[in-house]
Amino acid sequence: NRSSDLKKRLQENTCITKDKRAGSVLESLRVEYGGYFEKDKLDGYGLYLYGIILKELDIKDDLATIFLRSVRATSFLWSAWQELADTCETLDDINRLDLPRHWMSNVFKAHACVRLRSFESALAKYRAIEGVSEAWLYLKSQ
Repeated sequence: NRSSDLKKRLQENTCITKDKRAGSVLESLRVEYGGYFEKDKLDGYGLYLYGIILKELDIKDDLATIFLRSVRATSFLWSAWQELADTCETLDDINRLDLPRHWMSNVFKAHACVRLRSFESALAKYRAIEGVSEAWLYLKSQ
């Protein structure tokens, strides 16, 4: 079947982690960054990268913790906030997170609610952000 052959070729050519060489490179990076992680030697960017490596290897056990540590260390790293949102499956997951006291936490909560299709909760959180000038200017610019 032509379409199944095309689908198979697309999957083989577009998913880098299925490539054995890329997988071995990712595994090597996991070991290296895992050592730094265990010694508490990663900054917010390093924690984010380590989380991405684990995600690409489909190791999801500690992703929320790693991305949470990343946003605590580097509050303006929006990509880490987005990855943290991807680890939340329910509104309770969002509410249980011990987020940093930073206006980005409010933007994150609104974003995570939208991701979970909890639009009323998201709207309430966006409305609450209006009083925080830095956050509101950021959102208006988007």
